[in-house]
Amino acid sequence: MQKPELGPAGNRLWGLVMKDFELSTPELLLFGELAHTADELAVLHEASEQADVMVEGSAGQKKVNPLFRELREHRALFVKLLAELALPSEDEEKGKTPSQRRASEAANARWELERQKWGRGGKTA
Repeated sequence: MQKPELGPAGNRLWGLVMKDFELSTPELLLFGELAHTADELAVLHEASEQADVMVEGSAGQKKVNPLFRELREHRALFVKLLAELALPSEDEEKGKTPSQRRASEAANARWELERQKWGRGGKTA
Protein backbone atom coordinates (compact mmCIF):
# COMPACT_ATOMS: atom_id res chain seq x y z
CA MET A 1 0.00 0.00 0.00
CA GLN A 2 1.18 3.49 -0.88
CA LYS A 3 1.64 6.11 1.83
CA PRO A 4 -1.38 8.44 1.94
CA GLU A 5 -1.14 12.19 1.33
CA LEU A 6 -0.63 13.64 4.80
CA GLY A 7 -0.01 16.97 6.46
CA PRO A 8 2.82 17.75 8.89
CA ALA A 9 1.32 15.98 11.96
CA GLY A 10 0.33 12.89 9.99
CA ASN A 11 3.74 12.70 8.29
CA ARG A 12 5.51 13.00 11.65
CA LEU A 13 3.38 10.20 13.10
CA TRP A 14 3.85 8.06 9.98
CA GLY A 15 7.63 8.40 10.20
CA LEU A 16 7.75 7.57 13.91
CA VAL A 17 5.66 4.43 13.58
CA MET A 18 6.96 3.11 10.26
CA LYS A 19 10.60 3.22 11.40
CA ASP A 20 9.84 0.72 14.18
CA PHE A 21 6.96 -1.41 12.87
CA GLU A 22 6.08 -3.45 9.81
CA LEU A 23 2.31 -3.24 9.32
CA SER A 24 0.00 -5.54 7.39
CA THR A 25 -2.34 -4.10 4.73
CA PRO A 26 -5.33 -3.84 7.11
CA GLU A 27 -3.09 -2.24 9.73
CA LEU A 28 -1.78 0.23 7.14
CA LEU A 29 -5.34 1.22 6.22
CA LEU A 30 -6.19 1.80 9.87
CA PHE A 31 -2.92 3.63 10.45
CA GLY A 32 -3.63 5.87 7.44
CA GLU A 33 -6.89 6.92 9.13
CA LEU A 34 -5.00 7.52 12.37
CA ALA A 35 -2.47 9.73 10.56
CA HIS A 36 -5.26 11.70 8.84
CA THR A 37 -6.92 12.14 12.23
CA ALA A 38 -3.63 13.49 13.58
CA ASP A 39 -3.62 16.09 10.81
CA GLU A 40 -7.25 17.04 11.51
CA LEU A 41 -6.46 17.31 15.22
CA ALA A 42 -3.58 19.66 14.50
CA VAL A 43 -5.83 21.91 12.39
CA LEU A 44 -8.58 21.88 15.01
CA HIS A 45 -6.10 22.56 17.80
CA GLU A 46 -4.63 25.52 15.94
CA ALA A 47 -8.12 26.89 15.22
CA SER A 48 -9.13 26.46 18.87
CA GLU A 49 -6.21 28.63 19.97
CA GLN A 50 -7.64 31.52 17.92
CA ALA A 51 -11.34 30.85 18.60
CA ASP A 52 -13.66 32.35 21.18
CA VAL A 53 -14.77 29.81 23.76
CA MET A 54 -18.29 31.22 23.81
CA VAL A 55 -20.24 32.04 20.66
CA GLU A 56 -23.74 33.19 19.87
CA GLY A 57 -26.28 30.43 19.26
CA SER A 58 -29.12 30.50 16.73
CA ALA A 59 -31.48 32.17 19.24
CA GLY A 60 -28.88 34.72 20.32
CA GLN A 61 -27.90 32.80 23.46
CA LYS A 62 -24.31 32.25 24.50
CA LYS A 63 -23.04 28.71 23.99
CA VAL A 64 -19.73 26.89 23.90
CA ASN A 65 -18.09 27.07 20.50
CA PRO A 66 -18.85 23.79 18.62
CA LEU A 67 -15.20 23.70 17.59
CA PHE A 68 -14.30 22.50 21.07
CA ARG A 69 -16.74 19.57 20.86
CA GLU A 70 -15.25 18.61 17.50
CA LEU A 71 -11.76 18.79 18.97
CA ARG A 72 -12.81 16.54 21.87
CA GLU A 73 -14.44 14.05 19.46
CA HIS A 74 -11.33 13.94 17.28
CA ARG A 75 -9.18 13.29 20.36
CA ALA A 76 -11.45 10.39 21.31
CA LEU A 77 -11.31 9.03 17.74
CA PHE A 78 -7.51 9.27 17.75
CA VAL A 79 -7.30 7.30 21.00
CA LYS A 80 -9.75 4.67 19.68
CA LEU A 81 -7.90 4.23 16.38
CA LEU A 82 -4.57 3.99 18.17
CA ALA A 83 -5.95 1.33 20.53
CA GLU A 84 -7.44 -0.64 17.63
CA LEU A 85 -4.13 -0.53 15.79
CA ALA A 86 -2.75 -2.42 18.79
CA LEU A 87 0.91 -1.62 18.34
CA PRO A 88 2.96 -3.71 20.77
CA SER A 89 4.59 -2.02 23.74
CA GLU A 90 8.27 -2.53 24.43
CA ASP A 91 7.63 -5.67 26.52
CA GLU A 92 5.27 -7.27 23.97
CA GLU A 93 6.06 -9.12 20.79
CA LYS A 94 2.55 -8.63 19.43
CA GLY A 95 0.14 -5.89 20.44
CA LYS A 96 -3.36 -6.51 21.77
CA THR A 97 -6.60 -4.72 20.98
CA PRO A 98 -8.54 -3.27 23.92
CA SER A 99 -10.90 -6.27 23.97
CA GLN A 100 -7.96 -8.68 23.92
CA ARG A 101 -6.35 -6.81 26.83
CA ARG A 102 -9.59 -6.96 28.85
CA ALA A 103 -10.00 -10.68 28.13
CA SER A 104 -6.40 -11.33 29.15
CA GLU A 105 -6.80 -9.36 32.38
CA ALA A 106 -10.05 -11.20 33.19
CA ALA A 107 -8.41 -14.59 32.59
CA ASN A 108 -5.46 -13.64 34.77
CA ALA A 109 -7.83 -12.52 37.54
CA ARG A 110 -9.73 -15.83 37.35
CA TRP A 111 -6.49 -17.82 37.51
CA GLU A 112 -5.31 -15.79 40.48
CA LEU A 113 -8.57 -16.52 42.32
CA GLU A 114 -8.14 -20.23 41.61
CA ARG A 115 -4.54 -20.16 42.88
CA GLN A 116 -5.68 -18.42 46.07
CA LYS A 117 -8.57 -20.85 46.51
CA TRP A 118 -6.50 -24.02 46.08
CA GLY A 119 -3.09 -22.79 47.13
CA ARG A 120 -0.20 -22.08 44.80
CA GLY A 121 1.02 -25.67 44.82
CA GLY A 122 -2.33 -27.21 43.95
CA LYS A 123 -5.27 -28.39 46.04
CA THR A 124 -4.79 -28.03 49.80
CA ALA A 125 -5.70 -30.78 52.21
